[in-house]
Amino acid sequence: MGPRGAERLTRRPLEDEAEVTALRSAGGIVVRGCGDGLRVAVMQSGYGTWVFPKGGFEPGETAEQAARREIREEIGLSDLTCKASLGSTEHAFEAEDGRFSKTVDWFLFEAPPQAEVRADRRENSMDCGWFLPKLALSLLAHPDQRRLLRRALSRLT
Repeated sequence: MGPRGAERLTRRPLEDEAEVTALRSAGGIVVRGCGDGLRVAVMQSGYGTWVFPKGGFEPGETAEQAARREIREEIGLSDLTCKASLGSTEHAFEAEDGRFSKTVDWFLFEAPPQAEVRADRRENSMDCGWFLPKLALSLLAHPDQRRLLRRALSRLT
């Protein structure tokens, strides 16, 4: 079946002829405040890594709609303004049921200044919080997400 909620797109062989399932997800970087008060929402996944909320598509959703829903489900934020599309990232991984290549479409969202985050363990969010950008960069487990945060921050200035 593959990772929970991930949309399977196609199957294609790799150079070594092993079959790979292409998946697509969406996620978001959420900020609140500005200047010295700027904070970034980051969550700790069930794997123990600090990441941005993301996940698979539900039928009929656009990438931005999927990102908004995942943010709401994983860290409880719903009153968001989409500031920009941040492009996509790609990564490959193996799971019990096969090899996968995943493309994630990313968006930059702004939350109201007093917005509070809350983790939902049922959604694989063990912890979450608002962090200074420098601390968020140091917490993030994946280099591609650190690059995305830098890109997002450059769009805010």
